[in-house]
Parts: sequence; structure tokens; C-alpha cells
Amino acid sequence: LWDKGWLRQFACRSWHLSPTVGRILAGRIESRLLLGGKAVVSRREVVELLNAEVTAFGLADAVPVRQFVVDP
Repeated sequence: LWDKGWLRQFACRSWHLSPTVGRILAGRIESRLLLGGKAVVSRREVVELLNAEVTAFGLADAVPVRQFVVDP
């Protein structure tokens, strides 16, 4: 299960967004889903919609890329 509050928090953590931006994006995604009329939406679909919104607003480039080095 997910809700708009969870999505806002997830957006802020995943993309290093401010709470206001996270709330705006979560609201946009919620509106899109409600207009779609689906009764059941997977969390994966919600996360993909979030990623698309972040990219569409050009926010993805602002997130620092973390590199993980694995010792052989």
C-alpha cells in the first residue's frame, strides 16, 4: 500500500527534494492516477511515475551520483 504522504517522503529521500517539491510531485502523480480510473495501482508503477515526473521537471540532474566501489 502507498499514500500521498509516503510518496512525498519517498520522493524527498530518493531524489533529495525539498518537502514542498515532494508534495507537489506527489499531488501531480495522485491526480494522474485518479484521472486514469484504475482501482489498483502497483507501487512499482507509482515509483516509475515519480521518476518520470522528476525527470520531466529537470530535477534528476541535480541529484549527486553516488559511486560504490566493490573490492574484488
